Amino acid sequence: MIRPGILAKYKRPIFIKPILTIIIIDHGGLLAVLVEILSAVLSGGAVTDDVSLTPKGGNGSSQTAIVIDIEHFMPMRRFKSRTKRMVDHLKSHPPLDPKHPVVLPGERSHKAGLTSRKEGVKLSKETIDALNRWLRKLGIRC
Repeated sequence: MIRPGILAKYKRPIFIKPILTIIIIDHGGLLAVLVEILSAVLSGGAVTDDVSLTPKGGNGSSQTAIVIDIEHFMPMRRFKSRTKRMVDHLKSHPPLDPKHPVVLPGERSHKAGLTSRKEGVKLSKETIDALNRWLRKLGIRC
């Protein structure tokens, strides 16, 4: 058990459990394993193939929110500068296809979200028809 406030005296990341150190050293799929530990194991949700894709009784999906006080580790200005340098470095690589520039995770969906806010959400005729059927069924007029 970690006493409250014990981590406040550290100015760098530390490993609480030895198992995480082993995973970091030994697994090529570190990110997937770490995300599974943090989002499923830690939160009490279904783990790996225990997640069900059927709607009966929920699907076992779970979430974990982790809040990191960046300024506990370094000044925000330094963090932003280092992050920008990393992003610039990643985006400086030549794309596999010149028609599709290098993008970071989330950039395409962010751009799509901006477009949707500006132009609205495009729905197929089938979706519009289904929504209209539900409006009629529920007696809602618009």
